[in-house]
Amino acid sequence: MVPTDPVGGVPRTKKQVQKRLTARELEAFSTAYRAGSSIRELAQFFKINRTTVHAHVDTLGLPRRYPRLTLADVEEAAELYQSGRSLIAVAEHFGVAGDTVALALRGAGVEIRKRKGSPS
Repeated sequence: MVPTDPVGGVPRTKKQVQKRLTARELEAFSTAYRAGSSIRELAQFFKINRTTVHAHVDTLGLPRRYPRLTLADVEEAAELYQSGRSLIAVAEHFGVAGDTVALALRGAGVEIRKRKGSPS
């Protein structure tokens, strides 16, 4: 049953419950992060938001992990992209985000095509 406002009878939403990690959980969090667990995996396991995972990484002084493409990856990505593949298809090939590929390609001097349906 949804709680209602005592005055107008309008349904109220439940307040968000904040999940605080204990010292033991933070230790397990740190160990899992250092062992290579992804942000998504940590969020699901500890039942916290991905933004909270990033906050804990910063608070604990853990190094941020940024997906990067090697020089050889960028060369291959350029070939794939210039052969007609989309940024997303190239990104999926390397297991990174489309923005990561676009940034690497621009850095290598590759002109990025306009998206289909975008104004000229």
